[in-house]
Amino acid sequence: MTLQATLVALVVVGAVCGALIVATVLARLERHRRSRVLARLTAPHRMLLLDVASGEDDDGRSAAALADLTGRAWEGMRGAVTGLLSKVRGEPAEQLVEILAAHGDIDAARVGTRSRSAMARARSAHLLGSARTHDAVPDLLPLLTDRATEVRLVAARALGQIADPRTAAPLLRSVIPPQGRRAGPVGVPAWIVADGLLAMGPAVTTVVVAGLGDEDPLVRDVAASVSANSMMPALLPVLRARLAVETEPTVRAQIASALGRLGHPQDAALLTAHASASVDPGLRRACVGALGELGVPAAEPVLTALLADEDRRLSSIAADALIALGPVGHRALEAAVGQGEAAARAARGALELATLREA
Repeated sequence: MTLQATLVALVVVGAVCGALIVATVLARLERHRRSRVLARLTAPHRMLLLDVASGEDDDGRSAAALADLTGRAWEGMRGAVTGLLSKVRGEPAEQLVEILAAHGDIDAARVGTRSRSAMARARSAHLLGSARTHDAVPDLLPLLTDRATEVRLVAARALGQIADPRTAAPLLRSVIPPQGRRAGPVGVPAWIVADGLLAMGPAVTTVVVAGLGDEDPLVRDVAASVSANSMMPALLPVLRARLAVETEPTVRAQIASALGRLGHPQDAALLTAHASASVDPGLRRACVGALGELGVPAAEPVLTALLADEDRRLSSIAADALIALGPVGHRALEAAVGQGEAAARAARGALELATLREA
């Protein structure tokens, strides 16, 4: 390349860079100008929104005034209204939804769930979930198998916010990655699905029972997690049976935790057997923690023996479980302080922590 050609190329590149810089500066100035205009237009209406959100709009005048906004005034207020939906409950939330509905935003969001744009589908699902729009369930369910991962995630959260028990089964199965490369390699995160199912309460017990026996380990794991964090006593017989036949270590540990929270004193024998004989550290730890949850004094000898276990995390959990047993456990820990080094270390740690909690 000649010197002249090099200089020409440098001039062209410089011109392009200069044009990009100018375009960027102009775009920022325009956004700043637009923000100032919207702020000026919406300033008179922000007190109206505060009245509604704080529950002070007893006569509904502020809500009606917000519903009557038009043009850029509403454009500026829309984001503030939707942003408050996740922060308020009861009548203020209902009024905010009515304001959005009056402006056609709810209907537009239902249509938006079928948009060609993944971002539009996700935004629509987010608004419908925040507004807890039960009528939009048929619009949201197909999004659980959407080709875009982020859309599936937002749709699952929206269904959890709406908490319609009729959506429990498809929501639970949304943890399974959809088929096809365009759909992405992962399903909805387990914690989102579990939170949604827990929000639906005991009405989803049948779905959780079915999930515990599902052929897919991802489904069983979520069902076990829901069991461990719920108050569904009807699950107990299924949990006892599944602990013996479950093959996935993480699922077995969740089932053991669930037995600790939901179980009866007679479940201590089953948990003790797995805590003592299992070779899986996760299951042993879960069973020991569950024994502490049950609070059965008869578990004291087993827990005391585990204070000297080679698994230091297990011995620490056993010490905490003894604290949970009350006076019987305290006496066992005090006696262990004078025994072997491992048992004494775990016992001292638990006793000191208990003292700090009581202080």
